[in-house]
Amino acid sequence: MIASWPGKIKPAQVSHHLTAAWDFLPTICQLSGIRTPDHLDGISFLPALTSEKQPEHPFLYWEYYDYNYNWYKPDNKLPRNFLQSVAVRYGKWKAVKNDMLKNKGAAIELYDLNNDPEEKNNVASRNPDIVQKVKEMFAKSSIPDAPYFPYTPDSEARLHLFNIHTPQQMKDFFHYTADRIPFVSSHRGGPALGYPENSIATFANTLQHTWSIIETDPHYTKDSVIILMHDPTLDRTSTGHGKISDHTFAEIQKLHLKDELGNVTKYKIPTLDEAIEWAKGKTILILDQKDVPAETRTKIIMKHQAQTSAMVMCYTFEDAKKCYALDKDIMMEVFIPDRKSADEFEATGVPWSNVVAFVTHTQPKDPDIYQYIHQKGALCIRGSSRTVDKQYTENKISKLELIKGYKEIIHSGADIIEADLGIQAGNTLEQLQPANSSKQKYFIGSKQILSFNNVLNYYGC
Repeated sequence: MIASWPGKIKPAQVSHHLTAAWDFLPTICQLSGIRTPDHLDGISFLPALTSEKQPEHPFLYWEYYDYNYNWYKPDNKLPRNFLQSVAVRYGKWKAVKNDMLKNKGAAIELYDLNNDPEEKNNVASRNPDIVQKVKEMFAKSSIPDAPYFPYTPDSEARLHLFNIHTPQQMKDFFHYTADRIPFVSSHRGGPALGYPENSIATFANTLQHTWSIIETDPHYTKDSVIILMHDPTLDRTSTGHGKISDHTFAEIQKLHLKDELGNVTKYKIPTLDEAIEWAKGKTILILDQKDVPAETRTKIIMKHQAQTSAMVMCYTFEDAKKCYALDKDIMMEVFIPDRKSADEFEATGVPWSNVVAFVTHTQPKDPDIYQYIHQKGALCIRGSSRTVDKQYTENKISKLELIKGYKEIIHSGADIIEADLGIQAGNTLEQLQPANSSKQKYFIGSKQILSFNNVLNYYGC
């Protein structure tokens, strides 16, 4: 690489600092005075350019995946996406492991680039201690079951759509079966860098990457328009200030949303009506309570005839009874943390077919609660925002440990994870889906090529 910056970079220098593509974004962030996102693996190389002390990578790691374009054909025997090779650059050493699909026990090749830049002499046998370190680097860095590459011909086709058209299909989708598909509920829509929470653009971005139902937060404005925003105030996630209830919708329309790092985006604060209409045929919105009563949220779903694309979060069994009395087809997320609560809910007369049970944000005190609710025919939700999501965003655990945490939640008995990191959780859970699940029919394009004609047929074109 050649770098020129008169007055900042001294000319005629040569740097031997080891860098890679993922170091460019942190460098650009530092040059721009923007905080580098915490979850990146990259290290800014600006100090190397300006002759200052440069932080070093302990090692650099690469993976090469092959995509099997014939994965869907009946005679295909290869996976859709497979790890072909891995490599490490570690000081003067370069280590490579090739042809891993055919030979899982393939030997590691090791080259001394100081003395052998053309990589003609494999010196692995003479350096067993270095080979052992490299094995540890591979184990630490590799993520099992990488997500599928989204090779599809149309931007809309990349959306992970829900194939639910009737209230009965909605109830069937949330009915427990032994071959259930685990999936994610993206908390606040699955915010990410450049995509703020409770934004329709963020919902769409999440669905570009994974199957997801989406938890949203309705609030009243001063003039009784219902908008989506988690906090009762505008300060944290928008360019506004003060309480939502002190501002009219016209005033709120002038604001822009901020992403998780506080960067101002081009996106505006949506209304609940806009979100419900957008969600039809794409996903299922869960409408949290905030300051909008459960009965009001139910009536809004009824007004939009959105019983197949929206559901109500109920904090009390009394709220669940009121919602069910308004609409026998309404689906609800109800807090049921233990068997005593399950028995109390059953006494309300609200059918289990209308309910998804939110069990806990942490490990339940009653480990049999999942099985108990499954026997009633309902699915169970467990939150990850206060456990592995928080640990990961605070850099206390690695991405591999995050994925392990999601899998442990599902293996403990939960069917749905309500996650702050919706895309990461959804990608993990897609790898756990049974190949022939009875719920497969409720997803458009799941584990199959989604052609442009599929999308046209789905929309009735």
